[in-house]
Amino acid sequence: MNIFVSSLFKSGTWMIRDIIQGMTGRRPMEPDRIVGLPDYGNLNMIDFSPDSFFSWHTEINEATKAFLIAHEAKCILVVRNIFDLTLSAYHHLAGEVDTDIGANAKQSDFLAQFNETEGLALVISGYRSGDWCFPGIASEVRNMRNMLQFSKEYPVLMTSYERLVIMKEPELQRIANYLEVTLSQEECQRLALGNQFDSMKNKALGSVGSSHFRKGSPKGHKGVIRDLHAAMINHVIDQHAPDLPSLAAELGFSELLQRCT
Repeated sequence: MNIFVSSLFKSGTWMIRDIIQGMTGRRPMEPDRIVGLPDYGNLNMIDFSPDSFFSWHTEINEATKAFLIAHEAKCILVVRNIFDLTLSAYHHLAGEVDTDIGANAKQSDFLAQFNETEGLALVISGYRSGDWCFPGIASEVRNMRNMLQFSKEYPVLMTSYERLVIMKEPELQRIANYLEVTLSQEECQRLALGNQFDSMKNKALGSVGSSHFRKGSPKGHKGVIRDLHAAMINHVIDQHAPDLPSLAAELGFSELLQRCT
């Protein structure tokens, strides 16, 4: 069985990897880290090696869809509320919270020039700092839309960071059923406890002495994402994925675009 996982940036990649590894015994595999912005749309990056599963921020486009269908892959796609994702992306860059896993973009000094409101606006729109360019959230918005659309064309399992946190045991059973894995209630509970936010943070602290896990609460953007940011995000959606709201509503994922005020 070929298992493919694509998660949006800052959408629980390490959590879904830990879940699938716990269910299947397979280890997660991603492409080697490269300098600069990776080509997430390059299907040649996808590798179905024995005893592993592929997990990355792969762009779902026509080429990758054809590849996955041809390989009869079991596809798990993970999305996240766009306002929480935006805030998490900002802290990823401004706080260098992923230094311990080798994903430090070294943007803290640049973003330190700006207050949080300004920094969030930069993350939404995208910016250039020296030779390094952050593309903004447009690519995540497009990929969210493409993931939802793919779920109408092929039997993928769509889930979200929020559902994996709030509805953990039912989502674990859904994933197990999709992967044709028998998961007892006791095993499900044990796996759920091991994937609580604090458990994963402590696991990271124990393995490398630091943790890239910052906060794990859905709706964490409340009081931080301002009307300015919401207007910018909605404009990005209008420009890059105008059918995203209707797709999300049709497929039962309206919460992805709901802002808490």
